[in-house]
Amino acid sequence: MSWAEFIASIVKSMAWPTVVVVAILLFRNQIKELIASISELKIGKDGVTGKWDRAAAEVWAGLRKAPTEPRLTQTEKLTFILPTLAAEDQSPNAARIVGAWAQLEKALRKKVGETDETHVGKGDAALVQAAVKRGVITDNQAKSLRGLYALRNLAAHGGDSDVSDARVNEYLAMVEAMETLLEITD
Repeated sequence: MSWAEFIASIVKSMAWPTVVVVAILLFRNQIKELIASISELKIGKDGVTGKWDRAAAEVWAGLRKAPTEPRLTQTEKLTFILPTLAAEDQSPNAARIVGAWAQLEKALRKKVGETDETHVGKGDAALVQAAVKRGVITDNQAKSLRGLYALRNLAAHGGDSDVSDARVNEYLAMVEAMETLLEITD
């Protein structure tokens, strides 16, 4: 087992515990209130039953007031979500490709002047088109970006076949070249 496979397996095994911890953190006040309101608790062969001092409607009303997600920027969300998705659904090499595209997208968004908030709901094709329209990249560079995005999608959603190390290295070299191009052009 390689280090990449080992790390991917660790991330994969931590996915559900991470979700549970985040849920507990988000709803900790409501959970405390719910536990405090238990007046009777029975554990039997049919499971766990309990009686609460408050009505369930009050609990649901409190849950509705809780934030639905942590206050993270789009980039921070990607930082948390991508490794989990990659570990569950992708090979380590495919995850490297997805991560490289995310970094390239971030650099392009910065160059175009789009923030996480202005980019929400827009696809990567719209981002590339905005870069062309604003003169950040040429039409040929846009074609290259679209090609990199297509390769990223093939790696991420292409099926059961594993992406070879050589192809990952080629992809990473192309992404690095495009990032360098974005850095040196004004």
